[in-house]
Amino acid sequence: KSKFFSWDTLSNEGFELLGTWVGGANHEANAGGKLTEKAAQRLSERIPLLNDLPLQYRLLLLRCCFYPCLSYLSRTLLPNVGVSGTAQFDEIITQTVLEWAEDVSVCLQARDIISLPRRFGGMGMVNQVVVKNMAMTASFIQSTGFLASIGRPLTHMFRLMLKPELEMCAANLNILPESMFEPEFWKERQVQRRSLEMGYERKWRHIFDALGGPTNYARIRWLESGGALSRAWLDVIPWAGSKAFSLSDVEVRHAIRGKLISAFADTCTAQVCLTCNMPQLPLHSAVCDRGQRIRTFRHTALRNTIVTHMRDAGCFQVQPEHVVATNQNGTLVKNDVLATVNGSRANYDVTVVAPNYSANVTWPTGVEVSNAVVFDLQHPQKKEPFFFWEDHSWETPHPTIVDSRKFRQLCVTRTIHKAISRRENENHHGTGHTVVPLVATSGGCLSVTFRMLIH
Repeated sequence: KSKFFSWDTLSNEGFELLGTWVGGANHEANAGGKLTEKAAQRLSERIPLLNDLPLQYRLLLLRCCFYPCLSYLSRTLLPNVGVSGTAQFDEIITQTVLEWAEDVSVCLQARDIISLPRRFGGMGMVNQVVVKNMAMTASFIQSTGFLASIGRPLTHMFRLMLKPELEMCAANLNILPESMFEPEFWKERQVQRRSLEMGYERKWRHIFDALGGPTNYARIRWLESGGALSRAWLDVIPWAGSKAFSLSDVEVRHAIRGKLISAFADTCTAQVCLTCNMPQLPLHSAVCDRGQRIRTFRHTALRNTIVTHMRDAGCFQVQPEHVVATNQNGTLVKNDVLATVNGSRANYDVTVVAPNYSANVTWPTGVEVSNAVVFDLQHPQKKEPFFFWEDHSWETPHPTIVDSRKFRQLCVTRTIHKAISRRENENHHGTGHTVVPLVATSGGCLSVTFRMLIH
């Protein structure tokens, strides 16, 4: 079957095609905006149906099934169409997460954290209002390039209609607008992600600056929130064959509160820890010097997980608690794991450390960031993927993005890396026996060696 529309009808009214809206005027009166309002309405009706499910299931369905409902539609609607419905959709998502956290002591920037990608320490449910225009622009660039390549180019009228969005996209990508339609560009993947990176970097920095206070505790927690382990729980899918993949409502809620930099007011009932006499800050129990039982339990659980996955990955002769030496007093000294990985036999020492949250950190200045960027340009070398977000070193990003990433790297070096390096450089157990240190922070960051082993 087929249906024909006149050009006037297509440009003024538009029509629905395969669940999305095509054409019409570039303002809210366009009937395509009704589709976004309908999506928001469906979302508000579906979320209450999840109440009987475990929180882990609810969050996975929200992130992976409900949240993406606007992804395809947002790539086809004109910039000024559906803004109101999209904003309603975003508000429902954000409010749902905040209600599931059941915590009034989350930081004031919680809404921004929910809407940041996971690699930035967020929860990965980016505001669709923010994504909408860049998604449509990226779709237009790739569609225009493809049509031109098969001899069916679009007229320049369409480029004029989207001129502001195309210029913004080009500015974020640090290229000329005309260059986006060249074959070497429009064929590239991830145009949308790359064009949105500038906004993510600015939002991350806004959150970092806002978390400043008399102590550096909140800022260091925010740096740690982008760690490999601090965001891995978001992707854990329950499996009936193993309890290790099923998280209780208490565990998931605790993780959500941690992501949102909660003050954990319900657990910090005293200003000073009765065990070690240190300030009773949020999550203090995870780093308390005298909370040996909790720390031992955490270390043993992490070691056992590594042993299990080493065996699953095909490592040979995996032996937990391998004896490496005997002290002068006759006490046996054990390392956590002895295993053959990629043909190499080695001892592995698993350690969980905590950055010095109370330290007086000197955060990098603009001059220090600029000098570090210049140094990298003058001393090019093969870069290892940074230890707590994805590697996009093949790109040539906007200078603002380069400076922002370098600022974050310097912050991490002065806090988290400092704690990790101190442990890596220790002479383990005082025996002089060579071991491979696998260091994680209490907030979920991993040393480079640890992450490479996992990969």
